[in-house]
Amino acid sequence: MTGLLRRCTALAVLSELDWEVLRAVPQPVLIKDLYPWLRCELSHRHRGQHHALAQSDAKRRDWWLRWTDDATIRDRDLAILLPCATDAAVEASAETDPCLLFVAHAGPHSFQIDRHDLRPYTKPPRGGGESGATTPLARLLAAHRLTRPMADFLRELGTLEQVCGTRSKVHRGLTTATLAPQLIRVDVHTPGLATSLIDDMVRVPVPVPYAPPLGPLTPDTSVPIALTSVGRGVLAELAPFWRS
Repeated sequence: MTGLLRRCTALAVLSELDWEVLRAVPQPVLIKDLYPWLRCELSHRHRGQHHALAQSDAKRRDWWLRWTDDATIRDRDLAILLPCATDAAVEASAETDPCLLFVAHAGPHSFQIDRHDLRPYTKPPRGGGESGATTPLARLLAAHRLTRPMADFLRELGTLEQVCGTRSKVHRGLTTATLAPQLIRVDVHTPGLATSLIDDMVRVPVPVPYAPPLGPLTPDTSVPIALTSVGRGVLAELAPFWRS
């Protein structure tokens, strides 16, 4: 189909509490396809909250994550929403797919939106960093789509792995019965977290093998992350800048 509309590019990361809720859904349909990040499924520049389908069950109940661009825990939640009312009208039509969104959604139906638009996922060519990146470090961070907070988290995970081992029974202030990766807890609203998950620099271990310290965070606003081999490679590139 040609002439499809752009899809919204907003991304959100599931918190540890979100994971617990979604994994407890009876007869889940998407359990094997759950990702730690979700993308809004509405059209580009839609009005109101962002919405992303997080889980469905065998009775066709759909759990949607709702959030805003300046999301805090007060305006971000999981809700069961009824399917779009156009389903019944187009179900018998061979020409039009049913709308996969929820009832009374903002903007056009899902069959009018390019659901394969890969804008948030496509990494820019290496060396083609942001125009505002004026230093070698800033250009390297831009080339890897890394924010400074995420670069600092990668560095913290790398330090933990150097001290305690990549997989260990010894962690920061904790011990585990079996070998487990080094984890740190980060706020789901951390700039660049979703992109670092998409680019496989960090991952969310599910189920979480142990509970890293919460500090000022809570399970409904944070998630534990572990370093990946891709992240370790990026750390090796960043190391000369941190040693200087």
